Amino acid sequence: MELQIITKKSDFINIIDNNEYVIVYCGLTFCAPCNKIYPIYEDLVNQHPNITFCKIILDTLDDESDTYIRDFLKLSKFPTFTLLNNGVILDSFMGPYNDKLINMINSITGDDDF
Repeated sequence: MELQIITKKSDFINIIDNNEYVIVYCGLTFCAPCNKIYPIYEDLVNQHPNITFCKIILDTLDDESDTYIRDFLKLSKFPTFTLLNNGVILDSFMGPYNDKLINMINSITGDDDF
């Protein structure tokens, strides 16, 4: 599955309503930590075809979409990664942490090392 680029509220609602597992990357255009981790996130898309990966750049959205997504995902700092299952938030973290991102994915793929 390819990376889903969210550009408006209706795109976001459609994706979370129609996919079981969704991982949402939220960032800002000129955010250095966002730009640091994004290529790693992008590389994970092809490795996990059963997960829907989304990218939202908040400072490119219209005000209504920005407000809705920030409120729904409880965003305050960037980058933020959120895992949803059937539209329900299961996990979320802020910051450019590769290990946390991998652990989030492993929590639904069963690739944990326990």
